[in-house]
Amino acid sequence: MPIVQDWKIRSRSQCCCYSEEPFEDGDEFYTCIFADPESDGFIRRDYSAKNWPLIQKNLDPPPFSFWKSAFEAPEPEEKKETLEQESAETMLRRMIDEDDPSTENARFILAVMLERKKTLVPTDEKFTDSGKLIFYEHKANGDVFIVRDPQLHLDDLSAVQEEVSTLLGGGRKSEDEEAPQENPESNPESDRVESGEQPSSSDPMTTENSLPSRWLSAAKQELDELIVQLRLGKAEAADYVESHKADLDQRIGEIRNSLEDNDSCASLLQRLDELRLQLALGKMESRDGLASQREKIASALEGARQEWHTLEDGVRDELSQKSESLETKLNALGLDLGLAAIVAEDELATRKEELTLQAERLAEKVKTAGSDATEVADGLVDETREALNDLKDNLRRLFS
Repeated sequence: MPIVQDWKIRSRSQCCCYSEEPFEDGDEFYTCIFADPESDGFIRRDYSAKNWPLIQKNLDPPPFSFWKSAFEAPEPEEKKETLEQESAETMLRRMIDEDDPSTENARFILAVMLERKKTLVPTDEKFTDSGKLIFYEHKANGDVFIVRDPQLHLDDLSAVQEEVSTLLGGGRKSEDEEAPQENPESNPESDRVESGEQPSSSDPMTTENSLPSRWLSAAKQELDELIVQLRLGKAEAADYVESHKADLDQRIGEIRNSLEDNDSCASLLQRLDELRLQLALGKMESRDGLASQREKIASALEGARQEWHTLEDGVRDELSQKSESLETKLNALGLDLGLAAIVAEDELATRKEELTLQAERLAEKVKTAGSDATEVADGLVDETREALNDLKDNLRRLFS
């Protein structure tokens, strides 16, 4: 199936597409996304929750994706958002409407920005032959956005974020920036410091490729993924973790294939095979299943870590980041499958909300630090690492 061809943002219906009965404020309804054979894209239909049992039995073909929402009657005057938020949403709408393949990366970053601002709410994920599709619903008006996850690498992320920031800022530099006056006796770096500008990208502590910046980018990605998972329901969270298991398994398979003819890597290959075997275990849908699989994956990871020191630095760092992130996601899944020491469902929901807020606050701090290259220093990285480790420890304690 094509990715999102001919998809335009679809607004929420004002009435049930089955009974044509108008929705009232607070009414629950189901949004269904169907494949449209005429356009190779998707169409949207909304159905009242009270009619859903009958409708669902008779839907042929079944919907590609569906979820339940509560209808909110439109307000007389739409609440004004901040300029940046309006610009991000307007830009995303335009890019989806234009459907230019070159803007897919920017669309994904904009959607994540709006998700973190709670303007867009992720409702579903679907995997197709061409990639993963993320379904978002606009919290205020119910519009549906479909965005492809381009699976950005850390090396790509900074460039796309910079591109989006430039577009949100108007995309043009001022005349003073475009044509600075030259002074042969001045020191460019000193002038930048005195004027408050950022140092040159040649500074090893401020370049996007420096170790602090790369670590902060990796931490930001891990936090964003964890926040998404913590916002999902039980079944969706389990599927989300499965997708990351599959991602790690695929990467290990690629690395394994590149080492297959290297006799000196026999022990590493054996460990990687053992890890892939554990990653291929079935979906975790119960507390016992999660506890058992979590323990087996942790053991296989520990064995693999003892051997992958022979890999190139970049490959080893990538595996370390992906595997540690997966372990955190497995711990977080315990919040949905009932592995916390607390029993009451409302207390479990409270714990989940507390951890979500902790992750969001840290993600915002990392984002702010990453936007100002002068702040990317070893001290900041140490502080952020300590906070991230504290968050992970809170998740590990669910099993103690």
